[in-house]
Amino acid sequence: VGTEARAFSNLGHAGLTFWAPNVNIFRDPRWGRGQETQGEDPTVNAAYAANFPHGVQDGDSYPKFLKASSCCKHYAAYNLEDWGGVDRHHFDAIVTDQDLNETYFPPFQACAQVGKASGVMCSYNAVNGVPSCASKPLLNDRLRGTWGFDGYVTSDCGAVADVYSKHKYTNTTDATDVDVLTAGMDSDCGTFLGQNLQACIDDGTCDASVVNPPLTNLFKVQLRLGMFDSAASQPYTKLGMESVSTPAHQALALEAAQQGIVLLKNDGATLPLPKASPPTLAVLGPTANATDVMQGNYYGNAPFVVSVVAGLQKYTKSVAYVSGCADVKCADDSGFDGAVMTAKAAEAVVLVVGLNQGQESEGHDRTDLALPGKQAELIEQVAAAAKDPITLVILSGGPVDVSAAKANAKVGAIVWAGYPGQSGGDAL
Repeated sequence: VGTEARAFSNLGHAGLTFWAPNVNIFRDPRWGRGQETQGEDPTVNAAYAANFPHGVQDGDSYPKFLKASSCCKHYAAYNLEDWGGVDRHHFDAIVTDQDLNETYFPPFQACAQVGKASGVMCSYNAVNGVPSCASKPLLNDRLRGTWGFDGYVTSDCGAVADVYSKHKYTNTTDATDVDVLTAGMDSDCGTFLGQNLQACIDDGTCDASVVNPPLTNLFKVQLRLGMFDSAASQPYTKLGMESVSTPAHQALALEAAQQGIVLLKNDGATLPLPKASPPTLAVLGPTANATDVMQGNYYGNAPFVVSVVAGLQKYTKSVAYVSGCADVKCADDSGFDGAVMTAKAAEAVVLVVGLNQGQESEGHDRTDLALPGKQAELIEQVAAAAKDPITLVILSGGPVDVSAAKANAKVGAIVWAGYPGQSGGDAL
């Protein structure tokens, strides 16, 4: 990822600071951005946070030069988008010291101390009454002072304006500028500082003691990225398209998809499907032939995306595909008859269900764990019609309730595949 990031930057398609990884704790399974994270376990998230920045940043000239800058986000206690009448721009996370230290802080501490990330993003929400981007205890005291973070802190996009207009933590634009910059935030992803900082400097409120520390933090990272050195003095400026989508990188994408797939149920001999004499196969479901869905959110332009149908067509040529539902919402059962008839005629059935970005995404939480619309009914009808127990595949970032399918003897196998990316169909 770091190599391709720098190559894209060299070719004029990207910057050099990449706002990843998201290491927030997936505490509520309905959270719309849980798909971006490593789950609810602080230890797992911390291990990821310790390794991801090194992978992006390290190279032949590390630590003098960064290949690209990695930014851990969203600090801190951020795991709500819009739920129960409260949105992330107004949310005040009330968290005990014990829960902060045992649950929410470990990934960011690992990011700073082990991963040596050069960036951290402060979050939209407040923590115990103080907006994250205006919290000196969170930023300068703990992140920089206690954990030794040496990099820049950016706001999430619009979070500085939230300090003033949503949290109403400050009463004036000058006070907002001073609070965020002296708390330890360096860069505003938004328009607030751009619109108000010059006036704060002109009236003398934002003097050198306010603006110089964040400028220093920002320039230090720019220096480490080689922005003030000759191209000939560093190896990363030479990276180009020959370093993008290489056979090795494509193989890694496939391996990641394979390792990410989880077998939840396998009764009898449902899986693996026989290789010696591949069966006639019905591939059904609203996401069976989807491609965008398989990439989750915040994806780049993949060179190809192999759907479940396309992947299974490489396994056996005798594949019949019917969606059964018009889309993931599965609002009605008008397509069920075709799916049921196709299931009856096949020797084996793979039914693909799950979620997409209309169900879970940034800015959008779910209210329950049920499969959307009539997907559960589709599972029941297809399973009843099939000759033998079917294989159920789930494409989703967050958990879904498949307890009825688990208890159904005609559902022989259940496979969770997440959002498996460009080689998802091949992996399955």
